Amino acid sequence: MIASLLAVISFGPNLPSGVAFETTVIDDRKLNNRTLPSYWISAPDVNADGYPDIVTYPCCGWYDIGVEYWENPGLKGGAWPKAPQIIAKGLSPVASQWEDIDGDGDLDFAMAVGYGDNFVNGLLKEDGGIMWYANPGDGSTPWPAYYIGGDIAEHRLEIGFFTQTEKLEIISLPITGANNAAMSDFAIYLYSQPDEGPATPVGSSGWKKTLVDSTHYHLIHSVTMKKYLTSEGLELDSLVISSQEGVSLLYYDPNDNVSYVPVEIGRWNIHPISVGEMRFFRGFTATGNLTGPAGPTYDPNLPTPMAEGPVGISGGSSNSGVCKTTSDKFSFIPSGEPMHGNTLVVYTKEEHKGATCPGNVPNTLFNTNWRREWKEDYIKGRDDGAGGIHHIVCADFDNDGNDEFLVALSGAGGECEAAYAECGDVIPESPGLVYYAYANGELEKKWLSHSSAARIAVADFDQDGCMDIATTGYHAVGYYEDPDPKTILFTNQFCKK
Repeated sequence: MIASLLAVISFGPNLPSGVAFETTVIDDRKLNNRTLPSYWISAPDVNADGYPDIVTYPCCGWYDIGVEYWENPGLKGGAWPKAPQIIAKGLSPVASQWEDIDGDGDLDFAMAVGYGDNFVNGLLKEDGGIMWYANPGDGSTPWPAYYIGGDIAEHRLEIGFFTQTEKLEIISLPITGANNAAMSDFAIYLYSQPDEGPATPVGSSGWKKTLVDSTHYHLIHSVTMKKYLTSEGLELDSLVISSQEGVSLLYYDPNDNVSYVPVEIGRWNIHPISVGEMRFFRGFTATGNLTGPAGPTYDPNLPTPMAEGPVGISGGSSNSGVCKTTSDKFSFIPSGEPMHGNTLVVYTKEEHKGATCPGNVPNTLFNTNWRREWKEDYIKGRDDGAGGIHHIVCADFDNDGNDEFLVALSGAGGECEAAYAECGDVIPESPGLVYYAYANGELEKKWLSHSSAARIAVADFDQDGCMDIATTGYHAVGYYEDPDPKTILFTNQFCKK
């Protein structure tokens, strides 16, 4: 292992063998002996009592059970509720984020809605959209809904300060173009609050809509938001995007003459980090793929690329996190590759001397070379790269100032989705949740669960000073249906307090 990597991530007094979480099943309900679908999980403090709650819902509207709020017993004590409160219904949702959108002191949420119809059935663009739901603050339901805007197949969104620091903005990130055309161009938009405020009613024109990009991205699956300093010293939010193009940074800089930017779109800039997994990418070259002056150095232990492969879209990255250390808030990037893939890699900074790329610069994603290290394939034998890595999250679970990371495995996928047993030459890994930590420069892992995990939420649920985990299973009707999805809380039992 290279010296620079050892210097940066040789931490880890709490090895995975000493990692301990107490598990509590929050939800494993059946309705008339039918499995309830699940997909998304968040951990907002809905009732502002100081204890993060759990909010879950299924993907895409194929089975509408609504947005479910599970109240943390917190100060009241006792067990988690056996049934949730329904705070919104009839949405056909996919992604959501929580913020105090109306500025009244409690958390609201914005959500990509209408996803199932326009993504799966290829309906008109107007069927996709973004809404936000105002927390009434008094426990009443359903929550009032307001219209923001939207386009087809809105798959991810983020709320932050992307171009200024006065009013919250929303960026929407579709996954495909019209009619479920996986490699067609689509638009990324920024939504800004109108002067009269965020409460734009359903049926109105919504928030101000500004084009960010419409030519460079395809199949965006996940996004991680991080703060950065612009060339003028303004702290804004940026997006680390996992897409068909690999892993890249999308950000805004008021100075449109920044010299180190590989891709400029006005004052928006794209900084490629890696092209991601390309062993299974066959059949076409996507127009608009990102290119940069320096690609990653590939690990010599990376499996040899296949001599032949199917025509398909299995390239790039599906999920990534940005992990910090005590010396670098952007130290390394774990990535699940390709799209809905089975390959886990880690990008680390490496030394490189030169005028344009000095290398291994702390506290930035710019001006550095990234080394791509293959770690493992979670499903052996697939010829298209498909697999179960669906979410990756970085967090400091042992309170040593350095991040560990979690990998959510939804399940085998494809023709092996019904049972986690051998399927022809395909040997699927179990679904579940895997904990990774560096110790003396080596990456070690521990399985925390073998229950399907679609998404991860990290929060200090019991307010003891240690980060806990919540996951929900992947059961999307007609797509991937885990036979026994659960929402599970993992309470940290080992961190320094």
